[in-house]
Amino acid sequence: MSYLADPRTQYGLARAAESRAGVVDRNLLTDFTLGTAEYDEAKAKRDYMESQARNLDRTDTEKLVDYYLESIAAKNPNLSVDNLASIRTGLNMSLFKSQQDSADLASKLEILALVPNSAITEDIFSKLSAGALDQNLLDMIGGDVTSPSP
Repeated sequence: MSYLADPRTQYGLARAAESRAGVVDRNLLTDFTLGTAEYDEAKAKRDYMESQARNLDRTDTEKLVDYYLESIAAKNPNLSVDNLASIRTGLNMSLFKSQQDSADLASKLEILALVPNSAITEDIFSKLSAGALDQNLLDMIGGDVTSPSP
């Protein structure tokens, strides 16, 4: 009875029961087999689309961490779940820091390209390294550049 409850079987039987126009008589078993093949193909497409949608929810960083973690786990099968979680956290922090450093470098390169005066650029970088984002710095970046006091 469980065979009849299978969605694949139900789809095949439904396709076999459909009336089809044609000169040649249809074989019920052939139509059933073709119906189950259609079901398998539709299910494979649906599964593929679901897997693609799951991958869209993950960032590139998460995919990279998972890749490294799988490699580490494969080479060290005796690692505990806690050890793997600790390694995952370390990888996430390392990649996040790397992304921050890249963004920082990109902003510094943009400042170098936009500000023609080397003294003003030096002043901007010294304030950035000190971590001070005051209004003068924002004005300097925005284009309201005044000569820095010596």
